[in-house]
Amino acid sequence: MSATESSIMTNVIASPAVMHPVGEKHARQRVDICRVVVPASPGAGEILRLTKMKAHNRITSIRTVNDADANATDVNVGIWTPSGTTADPVVIDADGLVDGADLSSAIAFPTEILGTGLTNPEDFGKALWEYCAAGPASAPTPGTEYEICAQIVGDAVGCDQTYIIEYTAGD
Repeated sequence: MSATESSIMTNVIASPAVMHPVGEKHARQRVDICRVVVPASPGAGEILRLTKMKAHNRITSIRTVNDADANATDVNVGIWTPSGTTADPVVIDADGLVDGADLSSAIAFPTEILGTGLTNPEDFGKALWEYCAAGPASAPTPGTEYEICAQIVGDAVGCDQTYIIEYTAGD
């Protein structure tokens, strides 16, 4: 009797044989907890840097807990390129992960906001680089990083927001 092993290829008995993309089958589940305090007098559309992630990571959940702020009725979370420590990052897709979440009332229990306002469910689970305008034809070099940023469209003032971002990392 012989032993059978499958290390790289999965679904070997499928016809034709199918491989799982990186990060979907054998990946580490990770969590970033990002707490931001909106300044007392921010400019409209101020960018709140949440975290940096590698281009091949796949975001599976974004939950939030926040104070009440009547002006935070349109919050977007998207993908930006890092541009150093002082300058604002450059936008790739400002509302690619969350579009128009209403955080105006206090949320005491973590509430899922990933996909709010989005109309393409096939986008969920994509690697971050797949959100870029050039798409899959321009896969980045290993180690490329993006910033996940929130942007409040109105003039939200002085509120605490905590974002819990769950993702798979293929490293």
